[in-house]
Amino acid sequence: MVIGEWAGERKGHMEEKTELFISKSFEETILIGEEFSKKIYGGAIVALYGELGSGKTHFVKGIAKGLRVEREITSPSFVISQYYRGTLFNLIHIDLYRINNFNELEDIGWYDFLNEKNIILIEWADKIEEELREYKVIRVYFSYINENSREIKIIYPN
Repeated sequence: MVIGEWAGERKGHMEEKTELFISKSFEETILIGEEFSKKIYGGAIVALYGELGSGKTHFVKGIAKGLRVEREITSPSFVISQYYRGTLFNLIHIDLYRINNFNELEDIGWYDFLNEKNIILIEWADKIEEELREYKVIRVYFSYINENSREIKIIYPN
C-alpha cells in the first residue's frame, strides 16, 4: 500500500514529511486510516481533501478503529459534526459540505473542539483554508486513480 515516503515537500523554507499510499479498496483505505491513527496526537487537526466518494469517510473509519472508538462512523454531512468518545482520544468528525463560511463552524463549537483530548477531522477542509493557516494541520489528499483505486497523500506539518 505504501508507495513512497519522503521529506522533500517544500513550503517556504520548512520541509514537510509526506507519505503516499495507493488504496485498491474500501478495506485498504480503512487500514491506511488505522495505521495513520498511530501517528497523530491529542489536539491534532486533520484536513481531508477530495471529491465526493474519494474515500474520506472510510479513512476516518480507520482512524476511529485505531483510536478504539466503538460507535459506527457515519458521514456527518447533514448534522455537520459528530462527536465520538474514544479510549485514547475523542474524535470530532466535521463535514463542511453544507457550510458556507467559518462563522457557521464557530457557531457549532469550533473553539470548544480545540483541546488535547480531541482529534479533529475535517472533510471538505478547503472551505476554511484561510482560517486553518493559523494552526498546524495534517493534510490528507484523496485522488481517484480509477473506479476502485485511490491515491492518498498525507502531508505532516513541521
